[in-house]
Amino acid sequence: MFYIKERLLWISLIIILLGGYCTSSGIRTENTKELNMYLSLYKEAYDIIRKRYPDKKKTKRKSLFFGGISGMFDSLGDPHSVFMNEKYFSQIQGYMSGKYGGLGFSISKRNKHFVILFTLPNSPARKEGIKPRDRLIKVNGRSVKKWSIKKLLKKLKGKIKTTIKLTFLRGKKNKKIEITLKRALIETPDVEYHMLKNKIVYIKLKHFSNSAHEELGPILLSLQKQGINGIIFDLRGNPGGNLFSCVYIVNFFIHGRKRIVHIRNNDEINNIYTHEKASIFPELPLVVLSDGGSASASEIFIGAMQDHNRAVVIGQKSYGKGSVQVFQGSKLNFKVGYKVTSSKWYTPNERSINGIGLMPDIIINPKIKINDDEQYFMYKLSKSHLIERYVEKHPRLTKSDIARFVKKIIKKGYKLRPVIIKRMLKDEKYLFTYKTILDMDYDHTLRTAKNILKKQIMRK
Repeated sequence: MFYIKERLLWISLIIILLGGYCTSSGIRTENTKELNMYLSLYKEAYDIIRKRYPDKKKTKRKSLFFGGISGMFDSLGDPHSVFMNEKYFSQIQGYMSGKYGGLGFSISKRNKHFVILFTLPNSPARKEGIKPRDRLIKVNGRSVKKWSIKKLLKKLKGKIKTTIKLTFLRGKKNKKIEITLKRALIETPDVEYHMLKNKIVYIKLKHFSNSAHEELGPILLSLQKQGINGIIFDLRGNPGGNLFSCVYIVNFFIHGRKRIVHIRNNDEINNIYTHEKASIFPELPLVVLSDGGSASASEIFIGAMQDHNRAVVIGQKSYGKGSVQVFQGSKLNFKVGYKVTSSKWYTPNERSINGIGLMPDIIINPKIKINDDEQYFMYKLSKSHLIERYVEKHPRLTKSDIARFVKKIIKKGYKLRPVIIKRMLKDEKYLFTYKTILDMDYDHTLRTAKNILKKQIMRK
């Protein structure tokens, strides 16, 4: 049995070495004699390690071969080309499908406690009554006091339909609560949208999953019937995803046959164009929001909108990932996969963005400039726990609530501008919020986008 597994690993290794020479035109000619020589060298190194290395726990066949394959990918010097072991490959598959198995809550370590930030709709956690600010103290009867967040998350994950018992402390009286949860397939929608004033629609696209266009299309058709006046399309924090899902979505906003993206590899050049009859909103006023977390497919969308003068892009410079990767599962009896850069892409006007990013048309810096004295008092205020206690007591955080707190803090001698104290309060409030934040006073980029659309609408 070990021999069969080892042979499969060798076959896998050979396929990777040969696979690097595959193109859409066919397999490149390869010097078989030279390839066999290097494979023999690899086998020789493997045999020496297995025979000589004293720690047998570190010389298991799987570890050595997986390490060797990872080394091949590392030698490329490309952070986007990687070997995916079983765990990583499974996570990627779940991410790309928009689904994962879990309990449905977000948790963070605060003040030496693991604190629930929020629960997801229709999740096991929400159904069983877990609440924000509940403090997790035990998992299956074991204390988590000395655990790292990484260890905790590993323990919380498991096969779908398996159960786990969690113990929490709730409220000031530290009421102990034990809850048994059954792990489930958690569906995370890619699209969230809200109707704002003046029939302006805010759309948040979280990532370009395999089905993102299928989710967004019907929403846009429904909005088309409602006669909306403009769209704010938020791609902040969107890391990208499926290229063809992105192409579909660009189609929704651009009329006629126009180039979306220019793709090059070593052997050929490809151009992807819009479909003439796929547009839903070809002329509707459109503002796209961007930041340093907008990457890959998000940048393809942003680049197309800019080069065709279709939308105003505001926010911050995008990440700068101008390459395309191919995901491929192993064809052998291993639940592993490979992510390999297959080509580089350019905007319709052939702008390269790799390692550079795309500058928005209007740059918005959401951060408040803070001097050294203010940094000291911010640190002192955060350590006092006055903010978290106040927000917990006043969860709605109205304007009068904020004004009272600002006055109180300044009176206590904290040398901070009211705008900084206000920001710290809202940061605390929204930390425990799952839904998209539509606070125009808090989100300067969103407020600017809305004002731009209002002016465009008035001109029409």
